[in-house]
Amino acid sequence: MSALRKVHGFNFPKRWPTGLEIAAHQDRMIRVAARTPTPTRLGTPTIKDQGNSAECFGFAAVQAIHIELQAQGKPSTLLSPVLPYWGARREETDADTDLTDSGSDPDGMTKAIADIGACPWDEDPFDEAKLNDRPNDTAFLAAQQHRCTILPILATGNALYDAIQHVICIERHPVLIALQVVPAFDNPGTDGVIDDPTGKSRGLHAQCLFGVDQRGFVDDANSWGLGQWTPNGCASLTPRFIAGAVVWAGSLQVNP
Repeated sequence: MSALRKVHGFNFPKRWPTGLEIAAHQDRMIRVAARTPTPTRLGTPTIKDQGNSAECFGFAAVQAIHIELQAQGKPSTLLSPVLPYWGARREETDADTDLTDSGSDPDGMTKAIADIGACPWDEDPFDEAKLNDRPNDTAFLAAQQHRCTILPILATGNALYDAIQHVICIERHPVLIALQVVPAFDNPGTDGVIDDPTGKSRGLHAQCLFGVDQRGFVDDANSWGLGQWTPNGCASLTPRFIAGAVVWAGSLQVNP
């Protein structure tokens, strides 16, 4: 395994859902999950490397847009995480959120991806040295066609796994998650399966989920490059891992 990557790229939401909201959503998802979905892969991810930045949420968001467009049979190009990240950070600044870290939270990212969108990579390539610079005007114009809605998945534990499976296999949308970076995540098996959610966490990290295989394991795309975490930059998350290590999830849908 290579040197441990920087985490803490995902900040906690400003408002967690209430117990009643979670309970109502869990009841619904348990009912819809009674149907066993067909194994599904919505698309093929394009793996990039966030370097030592904390821009994981931006990378996960543009990966999800890339997958969503493939699932809809639409042209899909490699998108840059710069605009979503920049927009999310500006939202946090306006809300007087503590910006001593360099991550982003779901409130800021949801608003940025809906209002601004994401531009093609070539319009504003990721540059770790320029994370807080304002993107160029051309990038803002190009991003308008890739504005999206992120819908939080209000569930926990096993019901969260059921909900994620339903969103991917039945509703056919990719899912953004934030997970605890526990030892098993830093050290995937040779088969790419991550199962154990226990152990001390190094922090939170955002990812894009884009499929469910015949075992019920969920396909996960990371932003740590190729061959540095797993050979193809992806892994398979078991229901046990999702139930125990994922702290936030939301489905992404490209706006018409």
